[in-house]
Amino acid sequence: MANIAKLEFPALNITRDNYMPWTAHVKRHLKSMGVLKTIMEGNNCEEQDEAKADVFLHKHIHEMLQFEYLNCEDPYILWKDLKCRFDHRREVLIPTARDEWNNLRFQDFKKVNEYTSALFRICLTLQFCGQTITEENMLEKTFSTFHISNINLQQQYRLQNFKRYSDLNSFILTAEKNNELLMKNHQSRPTGSLAIPEVNVATNNDAKDSGKKWVQGRGRGHFDKSHFNGRNRLFKVYVPIAPPHTKMGPQRRLGIYVGYESASIIRFPEPLTGDVFTARFADCRFHEAFFPALGGEKKKQENDVS
Repeated sequence: MANIAKLEFPALNITRDNYMPWTAHVKRHLKSMGVLKTIMEGNNCEEQDEAKADVFLHKHIHEMLQFEYLNCEDPYILWKDLKCRFDHRREVLIPTARDEWNNLRFQDFKKVNEYTSALFRICLTLQFCGQTITEENMLEKTFSTFHISNINLQQQYRLQNFKRYSDLNSFILTAEKNNELLMKNHQSRPTGSLAIPEVNVATNNDAKDSGKKWVQGRGRGHFDKSHFNGRNRLFKVYVPIAPPHTKMGPQRRLGIYVGYESASIIRFPEPLTGDVFTARFADCRFHEAFFPALGGEKKKQENDVS
């Protein structure tokens, strides 16, 4: 039957897989209860303290073990017998832990936190098996396993003279986050591309012009593609035409975005004629994946007719 009382931590498994953390939990709880001496050799504890420790130990072992040690009322004898029975985990763990330590490399991990998690897990296992791992060992393991392409970065970190791995970890994490931010900014706006004005920087003057036509008429010149700055990008834009509106919203026509006059007004030539118009940025729809050529619609119409 399962334990009715709530357990403070998982009970000792009969397969001894969790013996290492189980012993740590037991010692902490017995110490908080003031009865830790009951599992030490040569103790001279009161009978009431031994009873508390005995109940606690029996509650946190597997049901099969509870049945096997049903008549054992001395917590020291129970603790010692469980140790002789299950404390062979060290001999099993140490070969694997040493092999993992020898093969651990910083360059094999995509994230700094993933490497740090593996490093601490291996170090704790080695320490449990009686091996001493110092801060200097962890620092040298990290420095010596940098990728060859990052040798200059590794030398810079060495010159910082870190005394603890946690300090180096914080330094590398900051650099990783900065690199991710730079890549994100570069991907959102590649080098040489023209920034599109933001809608939220429009001035209050736009509200005054809200009653006017969305697209202004001709008179602002004719677009000459030969004078356009090659560093800027020409891409498709759909601008609303004058009323009437439909139930689905304003009707739109095709233009080519070539620049802007202010934070809220863009300039676009008509592909068919090359005449330049202006429109409000907030009312336009942009298609940056399509780069039309002037006169392209006319050629398409001629092909359709033929």
